[in-house]
Amino acid sequence: MIPSQRFVSKQSGLQSRITHHLNLRDHVNQNNQEISATPAAATSKKLYLYHYDGCLFCWRVKRVINKLGIDVELRDIWESNDYRQQLVKACGRQTVPVLLEVTADGREQWIPESRDIIKHLNKIQQPH
Repeated sequence: MIPSQRFVSKQSGLQSRITHHLNLRDHVNQNNQEISATPAAATSKKLYLYHYDGCLFCWRVKRVINKLGIDVELRDIWESNDYRQQLVKACGRQTVPVLLEVTADGREQWIPESRDIIKHLNKIQQPH
């Protein structure tokens, strides 16, 4: 299994062209620094984003994660067959992005579709 990855932006090759094309450069952490700010509402939950580099919808979600400063572990389904198999087992397909939220008691919630993921992340960020 590949060691955990945290959301760290990478500026190279296709990603740079995609980032430029979508005007994301202003929103993406270009210093390759790990996002470590975790909102109080999200501390009892672990978040995992199933994605692959070059996925435009994944970039949209990553931009929001960066903006909100939420700690999310990235799971690249092209780099890890284990992650791909977990995704297919849970969702029945390899389509990304998919956010996995695991609560402190081990309950899992799988959230597909970039718009739904973004809505969920914004909801986590807001105080109750």
